[in-house]
Amino acid sequence: MKQRIIVALILMLTALAAHRPADAQLPPLRQMAVINLGAAVEPRYLQTEPVYAQTFAREFNTLIPENALKFGSLSSGRGQYNFAEADFLVDYAAANGMKVRGHTLVWHEQLPDWFKYGTFSREDSIAILREHIAAVAGRYRGRIAEWDVLNEAVDDWNGGLRQTIWLQRIGPEYIDLAFQAAHEADPNALLYYNDYSNEGLGGKSDAVYSLVKGLLERGVPVHGVGFQLHTSLAWRPNPQDVAANMARYAALGLRVQITEMDVRTQDVGGEMADKLAAQAQVYREMLDVCLAAPNCDGLNTWGFTDKYSWIPWFTGRPDAALIYDENYRPKPAYHALAERLAQPADPTPAPTPIPPTLTPPPAPTGPTLVVDAQPADGNAVRVDFRLYRVENLYGLQVDCQVDPAVLAGMGRADGEGFNQGNSFFVDKGFDAATGKWLVGAGRKRPAPPITGDALAFTLAYRVLSAGNSAVVCSALAADPAGRLLPLEVINGAYTAPTPEPQPTPTEVPPLPTPTQPPAPSGTISGSAAYQNRPDNAGIVVELLAQGAAVAQVITGADGSYRFEGLPAGSYTLRADAPLHLAAVQEVTTAEQPVDMGRLLLLAGDTDDSGIIDLLDAGFIGANFDLDAPPAPANADLNGDGQVNISDLVLVGANFGVSQPGR
Repeated sequence: MKQRIIVALILMLTALAAHRPADAQLPPLRQMAVINLGAAVEPRYLQTEPVYAQTFAREFNTLIPENALKFGSLSSGRGQYNFAEADFLVDYAAANGMKVRGHTLVWHEQLPDWFKYGTFSREDSIAILREHIAAVAGRYRGRIAEWDVLNEAVDDWNGGLRQTIWLQRIGPEYIDLAFQAAHEADPNALLYYNDYSNEGLGGKSDAVYSLVKGLLERGVPVHGVGFQLHTSLAWRPNPQDVAANMARYAALGLRVQITEMDVRTQDVGGEMADKLAAQAQVYREMLDVCLAAPNCDGLNTWGFTDKYSWIPWFTGRPDAALIYDENYRPKPAYHALAERLAQPADPTPAPTPIPPTLTPPPAPTGPTLVVDAQPADGNAVRVDFRLYRVENLYGLQVDCQVDPAVLAGMGRADGEGFNQGNSFFVDKGFDAATGKWLVGAGRKRPAPPITGDALAFTLAYRVLSAGNSAVVCSALAADPAGRLLPLEVINGAYTAPTPEPQPTPTEVPPLPTPTQPPAPSGTISGSAAYQNRPDNAGIVVELLAQGAAVAQVITGADGSYRFEGLPAGSYTLRADAPLHLAAVQEVTTAEQPVDMGRLLLLAGDTDDSGIIDLLDAGFIGANFDLDAPPAPANADLNGDGQVNISDLVLVGANFGVSQPGR
């Protein structure tokens, strides 16, 4: 019976996919594509949102499971797997004549808790690695054409291997073992190494090239390299560099693919029409490069509609990074791809391969924070805060100064050291009058301390005028007990050129509203409010089903939220925001409206609630500045007469102990 239901659902979705909606003014992309053209998808949207399934099946010839094939999504215990979502996606692809790219067999993120927090010997860890690859790649032998075997194993700065759980438990050999196990599980599958910031030329791309070349020299089965190409208008890829990089892999006999492309718009100012025109140019340039390279056989995007992009969740800011908008209307980026695919093949020969330059900078000799200021396209400067040789670091505070006549702050991006998944922030933001920007971040339990090297986080600046501006930062580091740690700071500087003129937007015909089939009518709505605060903007309200995120919204000033088109079922509603907590509420909808009333984001001990939570961090962060009002005794938690990252970490030590509703 279950198999008949699945087949019926696949046939229904196939029929929907065959129906062209009224907004399709160009032939579907997949009809014109001479390469693999894919997107990452989630099964719940294919199952519950017909226009999502219809658009995806019409336009793409390759399916990438966004999360369903990751170790943490599949396994609840050693040898215990739930393949329901992955099976659905593989069946769906077959019913719609699509290839499947398997993503990903080995990664240091989204691991199951039983493995991440378990105690395993090196031999046990090797056995778990082999068991997992055999179980997953073996199950889909002959049905998944290619695999991202290994994801993001190269350090962003020093060219070595990233300090991951796999490296720490097994050693560098885990890489060879992973590719060998994948080849044993499916000898006909194409096996890829996949990473970000490796598409052009530079230190990291050289390190990836060296890693893959070494695999080939050792006889390890590897067939290609994936360029994720999560990029931004603030740091656009150079097409000539990407072409040269593809060419040197061609000289090794390796394939390349653009595997996870999206182009963020949030990191530059200006009118949205200008941003979308510039974004379209980036998509067009990368497609041009791929079509001109004989070894590039795919361009894949990480999602296809802004409605379900991962970027707003990751950065906490709205964005429009994909080729369809939130209402499934094709954007200028879509038209740029369609127009290029409709043209004849480019006869331009591939560039001459460029040998790698494997000269990473010398590693610091002690605990060090390197303030790495580097130019980026689109009148932007990227400042990475990179930690080296640190031990037992749980909190970091940086206080940076630039010339406010030359640079203006735009936003913060996460690194693997501190991000929204493992950390909490006090971000004072950029002061346009003084050029000052102060950020404090602490790890959340049970995230382990940082030991070794890591990218802490990134600040982005916009160039205002030509001139020189040092990026001078002071820093404090703390251990899990709030004790300050030694940390040398190496500051960077940036010489700003004359800002480039903003691009003139290309004329794009108005887009008609697509015809959307009726969706399930279940609705959950309500409002979320900060305690003792009138403005309720920026609260993330998340809807979960069976423990997995289904959708999220970010509230405006009135705090309202609304989820529509929900099938009947039980959901968890969770509200959260930087430095605040909210109780979780359970709700069941039978395809009818449910008014949840108001979710209150709770305050903490600093307002005598008797609970220590992230609002304490916000209260402490307000007193980081030297000219701030005197902090009360309950903010100076370690009693040293100062309010800084040590106190913030002490708050984090109590986070999660007595959270209401969690």
